[in-house]
Amino acid sequence: MSGGKSYIIEEWWNDSQIELVKDSSRIWIRTKFKTVVGFWILKDDGKILGKVSDHEKLPPDAIIDNTAWDHEHCGLCWEKISEYDNDQHEGYNDGKEWLCIQCFDKYIAPQ
Repeated sequence: MSGGKSYIIEEWWNDSQIELVKDSSRIWIRTKFKTVVGFWILKDDGKILGKVSDHEKLPPDAIIDNTAWDHEHCGLCWEKISEYDNDQHEGYNDGKEWLCIQCFDKYIAPQ
């Protein structure tokens, strides 16, 4: 996948973050974040959150919450992307992962 390209790679990144930058098949689209429907599953002494759009069939004990999925994180720096005032409201999305604008501009756009 590298094809002789050079990439900026941070030494603290894990393998999935490195692959995120090197994967030239991803199509990144600048997107305004919108809260989406999620669901909760009660498990042991806690709750597990899932995104409804990621599942064809929900578990039978799922509790639907229209505002549950209220943010994402940049896959490289973990910056919060949401509709909340103090967060970034836009980022780049490939249908699965999110990148903040700064990381996209620094690590993806130069390619």
